[in-house]
Order: sequence, then C-alpha cells, then structure tokens
Amino acid sequence: MDLAGRRKNATRETTATLKAWLYEHRKNPYPTKSEKVYLAIMTKMTLTQVSTWFANARRRLKKENKMTWSPRNRFHSSIFFFYFYWINILFLEQMMMMMIDKLENRIVQSQMMNQILHQFKRI
Repeated sequence: MDLAGRRKNATRETTATLKAWLYEHRKNPYPTKSEKVYLAIMTKMTLTQVSTWFANARRRLKKENKMTWSPRNRFHSSIFFFYFYWINILFLEQMMMMMIDKLENRIVQSQMMNQILHQFKRI
C-alpha cells in the first residue's frame, strides 16, 4: 500500500522477477520464507504481497493445467536461493562501484568548482 492507503499494482519488472523464480521452480513452486523475504526486497513488495502473488499464480496455473508439481522439496529451493543470492550480490557490487565512481567524480567536480570560486574571489 502507498502512503494514501491505496493498493499499489505490481509492475512488469516486479512480476518478471517473480515469474522467473516460478519458472525456475516449476516442479516445486513453493518459495521458502527466506526466498520470499529476498524476493520481497528485490521486488519492493511486502512479504504478504509476495506470498499472495505465489498462491494466486499456483492457483491460476493449476486451473489452466499448465503446471503440475510434487510436494515441496526444500533442498532444491535452497540451492536456487544461494545461486540467486550470489548473482544479485555481484550485481549489487557492480552498482555500488558505479555509485562510488559517480561520487568520486562529483567530489572532484566540487573541488574544481571551489578552486574556480576561490579564483573569482581574488579578483
């Protein structure tokens, strides 16, 4: 929900992340609690929204006979979680490096502006 108390619809990017997870786990479409927390962070959704999305997705797929699955297998799910986690850690590391570069550039620009202003104050 947003600040006004209205429900916020999921975006294509949000559902793409959840659909990718669901496709990877089509034999066992039950994310663990830790996977749900991680997916909630990645999609900027609440834990309840992620849980509801998966329940609705499983219901729709079962209704359309597009997916069948066996009982939950936490081992397979845990392997995916660690794989997904490390891939995203690498992505976040790259993003942080880009942000650091931008900040360093801004610091240099700021120092240059201060030098220019200092020169004008002398005049």
